[in-house]
Amino acid sequence: MRWLLLAALVAFPWPTPPGSADLQVPGARASRSALTAKPHPDPERTWRSALPPDHQARASAGGLGLDLRLATLGSPKLEDHRHARLVALHVPAGAPASPFLPARRFTATWRGFLNLDLRTRLTFSARGRGKVKLTVRGKVLLEGEADDLSTLGSKAARVRKGENPFVLEYTAPESGDATVRLLWQGRDFQIEPVPTTVFTRGSTAESRDRSAARVSFARHRCIKCHRPETPLPATAMPELSADAPSFADMGTRLDPSWMAVWMIDPQKLRPQATMPKVFPHANVGAAVAAKDTRPFDVAAYLGSVSSGRPLNAAAPTPELAKKGGGVFATLGCVGCHPVPGRKSADDKYDRIPLDHVDWKFKPGALAAFLKDPPRHYRWVRMPHFRLTDDEATGLAAFLRLSAPTWPAIPANPGDPKRGAGLVRELGCTQCHEGAGDPGLAAPSLEKIAAAAGAGCLSDAERGRAPDPQLSAGERRSLVRFLADGNAPAALGRRNLTEFAERQIERLRCTACHRLDDQNDLWDLLATETIGLDPPPKEGEEKISQLRPALTWAGEKFHTSFSKPFLAGELPALRTWLHARMPGFPARAELLAIGLSESHGYPPSTPAPPKPDADLAKVGEQLLRKDGFGCTACHGHLDQKPYATFEFAAPNFGTVYSRVREEHFTRWMWNPQRVDDIFRMPIYVLSDGTTMQDEILEGDAGQQFHAMWHYLMTLHGK
Repeated sequence: MRWLLLAALVAFPWPTPPGSADLQVPGARASRSALTAKPHPDPERTWRSALPPDHQARASAGGLGLDLRLATLGSPKLEDHRHARLVALHVPAGAPASPFLPARRFTATWRGFLNLDLRTRLTFSARGRGKVKLTVRGKVLLEGEADDLSTLGSKAARVRKGENPFVLEYTAPESGDATVRLLWQGRDFQIEPVPTTVFTRGSTAESRDRSAARVSFARHRCIKCHRPETPLPATAMPELSADAPSFADMGTRLDPSWMAVWMIDPQKLRPQATMPKVFPHANVGAAVAAKDTRPFDVAAYLGSVSSGRPLNAAAPTPELAKKGGGVFATLGCVGCHPVPGRKSADDKYDRIPLDHVDWKFKPGALAAFLKDPPRHYRWVRMPHFRLTDDEATGLAAFLRLSAPTWPAIPANPGDPKRGAGLVRELGCTQCHEGAGDPGLAAPSLEKIAAAAGAGCLSDAERGRAPDPQLSAGERRSLVRFLADGNAPAALGRRNLTEFAERQIERLRCTACHRLDDQNDLWDLLATETIGLDPPPKEGEEKISQLRPALTWAGEKFHTSFSKPFLAGELPALRTWLHARMPGFPARAELLAIGLSESHGYPPSTPAPPKPDADLAKVGEQLLRKDGFGCTACHGHLDQKPYATFEFAAPNFGTVYSRVREEHFTRWMWNPQRVDDIFRMPIYVLSDGTTMQDEILEGDAGQQFHAMWHYLMTLHGK
C-alpha cells in the first residue's frame, strides 16, 4: 500500500519533481537549494537569470511585470499609467483607481509580454467582478462580463515558447467594489495566480515622473509648510500625515554639537536624509568663519529641551559590545546598515551609515532609542524589534565602540534664548513637535503651484526658503507636478496598492525578504558580519534559518492577521528563527490593506469556523504521523514537532486565523511553485491523487479540503 512509503518519503531530501521546476514550466524560477539561499551575482535583479536570454534585455530595460493603464469612463476621459507586478487589483466602491483619477468607473489595461520557456497549453481564468478580455499574441483567450468572473468559461489554448504580446482589458462594474485577479493552469500545475516572473514590460517614464514627484512632495514634508487652501480629506495620501522626529526631551537624547553639524548639512551625515538644509554653509568651519552662530544657537536651545529624566548610562565595554555584535548579526542589521567603522560612503546598496551614532547620542540614549524607536518619531523607518534591555544595551555598546572618532567641532556654546526664536523663525516647528506650535506663514499649496520653480524649488536664489537638497531631476519633476494644477487633487487621494509598494521600498523589506526573483540583501551581505555571530550553544539543534518571501504575502494572509503582525503586536510565528519580525505600528493597518488589494483581495477576516465533523476527522488523520506526517515539522497546538529534519514550520493552531483557504490549497498542491527554497514535500502525484489512496479515494483536492476543515477546529484554541 502506498501509504507505507510516506514516512520515508517525508524524510528524504526531496528533489523538485517532474512537472515542476525541472521542466521549467511557465512561471517556475531557477531552482535553488532547499537548504541555503545562495546569493545571485546580481542580487538587485536576480530574476534576469530566470528568463530566456532573448528576454533578459527587455527585462533589464523595462523590468518584470506589466504596464498598467487606468482610465476613467465618461467625460472628461482621464488616464494614468503605472507599473504592475500582477494582473490583480481591488478598488473599493467610492475610491479612485489612481491618485491621479477621480473616483469614477474606470478601465484597467495591463500590457506587456508573457514569456514562456516551453510551448505549452494553458487555461486562463479570472476572479472578481466586471468585464474582462484577455488577448495573447493577438488571440482572445478569455472574454466576458459577470458579477462573478469565475463563472466565465475558458478552454485550454496552446501558447508559443518565447515572448508573447499580452493584453488584459478590464472594465469595472457600474457600482460596488472593482476586483479582478488573473489565474492560469497548465498541464502540470494547478490553478494559481499568474506570477510576476513571466511578465516583462516597457517603460512609462512620464507617468513614473509624475508619481515620483508626488512621492517626493510627501517625503520632503512640503505639506507641513504649504498646506492647501481647502483642507485635504481623511483619505489623502497617507505619507502626508507622517511626523518628523520630536523635539521633546531632545536635550536628554542628542549631543548639541552633532545637532549643529546635522542642521548645516544633513546629507553629509546621512545621504538619504530628507531634512532640508536651512543654513547656507558647506560645513561647520564655514559657519564659524562667517561668524554665523545660528546653528549653534538652535542646537543650544534644543539641548536645553529636557525632561531631566535620567537614562541608564552604562559605559560600553568590550564584553557588552561582543554580545551586541551578535545581535547586529542575528537580526540582519547588515541589510540596512554597514558595520560601523567600515567604508560606507559609496555603499551601492543605499544603506544608512552608523559611523556617527556614538557622537549623536548621549550616554544611554542610543540604547533607549533601540529599545523603542517610535517613542519620539511615530513614522520612523527603524524597525521595532522589541529588544530586551540586555539586547539594546549590548547593541548600543557594539555600535558605539565600533564607530570611528569624529573630528573635534569648534567650540561654540550658542545662545539658547536666541535659538528658541530661530526654531520658529526657520520653520522647524512646522515638522517637529515638542517645541511649540507651527509659526511660519508660508504660501499655500495653490500659490506655490502658481509660482512653481521659485522659493524652495529655485535652482538659484531661494531668499529665506530652505534648500530641500533635491537633484536637478527631482526639482524639474516637482515643478511640473505642481504647475499642472492637479497637485491638490492628487495629494488628496490614496491608492493603497501603491502605498504598500512604496513602503516595501521605504522600509527596505527586501533587506530580509525575497520578492519575486529578487534575493534579500541580508544573505548577500552576510559575509560582512563574519565573526560577529554568537557561537552555537552546546547541543543546540541546527534548524534552517530561511525566511519567508514577500512575493505572495498579500494573497496569503487575512488582513485581520497581517495588521497586528506588521504592527508588532503578535508573538513570533517562527520561533526557531534567529531573525525577528519587527513592528511598524504607524504604517501597519494601511500596509496590510494595500498588500491585500495589490493581489486583488479586499480586506478580510476569517469567517467563523463551521467545520464538518466527518471531514475534520479525516483531515486530522491526514495531518498526523500515519497520514502525510505533517506534524514531523509543524507544531500542533501544545505538541512540538516529532522530527524536524533540520527544518521547522509554523504551528497548525494559527493557520485558519492567518491564511486564506485559496493560498493553503495551492500550497498543498505544489509548494515548490509558491516558494521553491523550502523543503516542503509535494504530496500530489501526476494523476491528481496522493499516496493516501484509501482516504477519500486518494483525491488530493478532497483531502486538502478535509485538512482545512480540521484546521478550522483548532481556531482560537
